[in-house]
Amino acid sequence: MKKTIVNIFIILFLISVYKDLTFGTDISTKNKIVDNPTENMDELPFDVIKVKINAGDTVLTVMEKLNPTWSNLNIEQILQDFSSLNPNINPNHLQQNHFYFFPKYHH
Repeated sequence: MKKTIVNIFIILFLISVYKDLTFGTDISTKNKIVDNPTENMDELPFDVIKVKINAGDTVLTVMEKLNPTWSNLNIEQILQDFSSLNPNINPNHLQQNHFYFFPKYHH
């Protein structure tokens, strides 16, 4: 009985390897992972700053620290810029001791 189960697992493993090698995984450019989101962003109206998140930090508190003289920051624009710099990151759930890219707007 044990030999049969082991043989079945081996056969399933070999089938899986065969299908992976013959059909593979689609690695087209539309699913490309961005290693450096600051590439090709020379014309942006802001500089990109890498910030380590501390306890209690939010996107807005970090933005206030980076842009202290700006009193009329547009929250929607901030969140949109943050999301463009940090794809697949929810701006409402930043993790402590992780680094994120933030926009520092030109004055």
